[in-house]
Amino acid sequence: MEVVEALTSLGGTARWIELREHVSQRSLERAVHDKRIVRIGRGVYRLSNLPEPESVPPGVYSHVTAAEIWELGVLHKTKVTHITVPRTRRIDVPKDTKVHCVDLPPAATDGRTTRPLQTVLDCARMCRFDEALAIADTAVRVRMVTKPALVEAAARLRGNGSPQARRVAALCDERSHSPLESALRSLLIEAGLTFFEPQYAARSASGDVLAKVDLGDPVTGVLLEADSFLFHGHRGQLEWDARRYNVLIAHGYLVLRFTYEHVLGDGDWVVETVKRTLALRGRLIPYVGR
Repeated sequence: MEVVEALTSLGGTARWIELREHVSQRSLERAVHDKRIVRIGRGVYRLSNLPEPESVPPGVYSHVTAAEIWELGVLHKTKVTHITVPRTRRIDVPKDTKVHCVDLPPAATDGRTTRPLQTVLDCARMCRFDEALAIADTAVRVRMVTKPALVEAAARLRGNGSPQARRVAALCDERSHSPLESALRSLLIEAGLTFFEPQYAARSASGDVLAKVDLGDPVTGVLLEADSFLFHGHRGQLEWDARRYNVLIAHGYLVLRFTYEHVLGDGDWVVETVKRTLALRGRLIPYVGR
């Protein structure tokens, strides 16, 4: 995949840890040299035709806005800008801005944006569970936050959203490969299906690894894939994916594939489909209200 195309697919700004799955370091360096993309920070790149970031608001960027700045796998794009200001400060709230009045310790910000740990905690407290888990999974996967530090910090929280923050910290998993995979896993968790393993290694009868899939149940062999257009943009990729799918089926696995629209728009159907497929393999799931 060409560098500009990959960066565009990732929203125009991305970290090298995300880009390296699609482009080589040499092609990335060439694109920077040719000024087709711009390096805006350590390991962070954006398209050269994007506008420069706006000036800092009367506070620090926080919550989902900070998560977008740190590229932490935000699922639901929002037009509202979140900022945090001290409790005693009174400001004229800019249009389309959500102000959070919190006295943050100096170490929680870089003067412009809440740091990753604070950002993940804020989102874990106030976002929907799927969004919060996707952000936390991304943060621990790219090593901007460690899970022990997140669990410890969440344990100290008090007030609104603290129980969910502790839940998100306990359930986040660095093995989760993408925000969409995290969202799919959040649906399963909410439905009581907690036994699916992220990035499950499906093996043949002889023990050879056939493929790694987004989520797998080692007991039944039911495998789940969260499909994104990003990975099916060329015929070669489609051919490879079809071959991979057929190999898994031929070795006795049951594979379910869910799109972004399925996961984020029809969660009840996703859960019901997974439960019915598990039942085909003899795993009966008691009802858990969602």
